[in-house]
Amino acid sequence: MNQKKVYIFSILIVLMSIVFIIFYKKKEEKSKKYKKLFQSQLRNIEIEKVVYRNTNFRVSCSGRIYPNSEFHITPDIQSRGIVEKIFLYEGAKVSKGKVLMVLNQEFISNESFNPYKVRSPYSGVISDVHVELGDKVNSQTRLFSIVDIRRLKVKIDIPEKYLNRVKKGQKVIISLEDNKKSFIGKVDYYSPVPSFNKRKPSQVIVLINNSNFELNSGIFVDATIFFEKKNLLLIPMTSIIYESNSYSVFVYDRKKKKVFLREIKVGNVMYNEGKVEVLDGLTEGEFFLTRGQFMVFDEESVNVVNYNGNIE
Repeated sequence: MNQKKVYIFSILIVLMSIVFIIFYKKKEEKSKKYKKLFQSQLRNIEIEKVVYRNTNFRVSCSGRIYPNSEFHITPDIQSRGIVEKIFLYEGAKVSKGKVLMVLNQEFISNESFNPYKVRSPYSGVISDVHVELGDKVNSQTRLFSIVDIRRLKVKIDIPEKYLNRVKKGQKVIISLEDNKKSFIGKVDYYSPVPSFNKRKPSQVIVLINNSNFELNSGIFVDATIFFEKKNLLLIPMTSIIYESNSYSVFVYDRKKKKVFLREIKVGNVMYNEGKVEVLDGLTEGEFFLTRGQFMVFDEESVNVVNYNGNIE
């Protein structure tokens, strides 16, 4: 009899175990189902880790080309006369020793003089002729102005906030407004003191080689200056939320699995790279939203979807 009771009790234990296992599995499946349903109702986002980087960025400016040097030609100290012939005018290229004009000195004195030939003491381009045929001239009269355009200087306007980053010898790309060709120049001079006129940016002078005479003075150009900056915290422009004259980003808390809206302070904008420098508001190692930031709310629970589509 006792043996029969033990047998029945054992069967009951087995049956109860089977029922418990079935119940537990159903509960686990139900829990997974609800969890999956809950996750499917949460918004999916993508995140990126905050890291500091060394980066190069460029600043675009406008400028104008000027001759690097200009010379004025006058007759010798003992020469005076009347302009009899002018051989070259504005825009003409001249070499050193080239005859530019002839002065007739017989009209000035009764003595006989050979015609006085005015020669160019420099090579360059005539920028201005200051006299006409028949004019009386002396050693104080300015006859010609000649510019040396084998080297040109470009005066570019640069925003004040970049002025302290400019260095002599720094590389600058000079481009014509039609963007057909670019030239490489180097910074020759910059004012270390910002312009006090807020409407007038500070100027930087760049020297460029023009030995092939491809450029002319007076034309407007675009200039690009390259800067290097270390330990920059850069985030995509698309991650920033602009509202009421303030900038914010959504930060993801991995423990709480929630996003929190946080105000930040921004610096330089790298339009060519689509990045913005963050000066304050983010800490290295945190995570910020790169997708879904315009669909979530502050302190909202979310799903983090990696680039391969998996949920974190």
